[in-house]
Amino acid sequence: MFEAKSILTPVANLGNNTSTAGIGEPPIVPTLAVIANAVYNAIGVRIRELPITPDRVLAALSEAKRRA
Repeated sequence: MFEAKSILTPVANLGNNTSTAGIGEPPIVPTLAVIANAVYNAIGVRIRELPITPDRVLAALSEAKRRA
C-alpha cells in the first residue's frame, strides 16, 4: 500500500504574510486534461465540456455516429 509522507522544504517566500509556499497545486492542473484524454482513448470521441458526465459521453457518441 502507498504511504504518503510530508516533506518539508525551506522556501524563502516573501510574497505573503505567513512566509508559506504551496507546492502541491501544480500536479492538480493537468489532471482534467489527462482524464479527458483517457476518455477519448477509450471511446474515440473528444468530450470538450466539463464535467464529463454519462449524458455528455452518450451525446458525443451519438453525434459521432450521426456524422459517420
